[in-house]
Formats: sequence, C-alpha cells, structure tokens
Amino acid sequence: MLSGDYQPDALLRVRRRFRAFNQPSSLPVNGRAFFDPRRIRRALTACPELDCLRDRLPPGVLAAAELRAGEIGTGADRVLICNGVISEQAYINALAAQLGLTLNNLEGLPRSAYPYDDERLITAAAAGLLELELEGSRVLIVAPHGIGARRLVTHLRPGSALADRVVLTTPARLRAFVARHGAAAISHKAAEELKTTHPDFSAGTGRAWTALLVGAAITLMLGATAAPGLLADILDIALAVVFLGWTVLR
Repeated sequence: MLSGDYQPDALLRVRRRFRAFNQPSSLPVNGRAFFDPRRIRRALTACPELDCLRDRLPPGVLAAAELRAGEIGTGADRVLICNGVISEQAYINALAAQLGLTLNNLEGLPRSAYPYDDERLITAAAAGLLELELEGSRVLIVAPHGIGARRLVTHLRPGSALADRVVLTTPARLRAFVARHGAAAISHKAAEELKTTHPDFSAGTGRAWTALLVGAAITLMLGATAAPGLLADILDIALAVVFLGWTVLR
C-alpha cells in the first residue's frame, strides 16, 4: 500500500495510526475519513512537538492533529490548542517538563526587566521571543506559536548553554506583558505609523491640510476687515449648503 520511501519505524507508526483511525476522534479533517491512504501519504509529517503528549492524549487525536498540521503548515500543537483539545498553559507545562525548561508567567515583572526600547517590545509579541533581565542574568522568554514548538524541540539540546537561558511562557501571557508595558507605544504606532510611512493612504491631517486651513483663516480675517457684509452673505450660503448636505446624508 505504501512505497519503500518509508523506513520501518515510519511504517510502524503508520500502522499504529491506521488502527487508531478506527476509534472516533474529535478532530475531523475536511469531513473525510482518517484512514484514506492517499491523505496519509501526502500529509504525514514528523511532529516532535507532540512527543510530550504521547502518553496523555489518544493516538487517533494526535495522528489527526499531525495530518491537519501538515495540510495547513502549522504546528500540530497549535491544531490541538485551536480545537480546544488542550489549553495553551497545559501544553507549555508538558513541553517544559519534556525539555527540562522552567516556566514564567511574566506577571508582576517591571518594564525595566526588558532592556530595549518600546519599538522592539512591540515586535516581541509577533516574534514570540523576549529577552529579559531576571535576577541579574539574561534569559530568553520563548512563547511558541506556528511551528515554534517544533523548532524548539528539534534544535534545543538539554544541558546546552542555550537551554540554560530559555524560559517558556504562553503566547497569551507574552502578549499581556507587551500590552501592559507598551500600551503608549502601541497606541502611538496605531495612530501615527500610517500617516508617517504612507501619508497618501492616511486620513490624518498633513502639512497640506494645515497650510490650507491657515490660508482659509487668513482669508476670512481679511474679508471681515475689507467687506464684512459680503463675507456674511458668503458664510450664510456656505452654512446653508453644509446644512442641506447633512440633511441629505441623514
């Protein structure tokens, strides 16, 4: 049924998954049967990020998550989390136990623990990586998302110098830390970045509008001095047009 591209241990895993597919699973994949060999051959992926859950969840659920992760290009842990099979915190706890890493919920840490500017702080949530100074030493706070957990399991060697510096947290807790200490920078970035980087696409008041308003104010002042009656008539007409336009919009 399967070609010789699979190693014996891979064939053994496939057979286990075929047996597991006879059990009901809470993770349907596009409404098709899990035991479709064409889907197995196309979507079967190595997902070491699930090794910490092998003794905690049914094999059918794990196999379905692996297949779905291969189809959409994300980590199998994210498939389980997004489907509500396991919480972010429960998965991070299991991953930390497997890798021998410590956990930190980032609550109560001051802004001074992050030694860089607010711009880098904002990007930390998207990157899932934050370097902090804790108890006099630099540590890397890692919040795996996407395929981050797979990379961590693949490249992190227990007992290495990097492993001694890595501390795990959940993406939600990392976002909360960034929002707590970078609220002002986030607000400024949301309000001003488009106007600064792409002013043609922004509705913000630019220099041209400022000059136009100043010019209009000067014109009104000169008109009020030179011909107050004519200026009053012009203002009456302008206000009438604005009123009619507002009425039409209503």
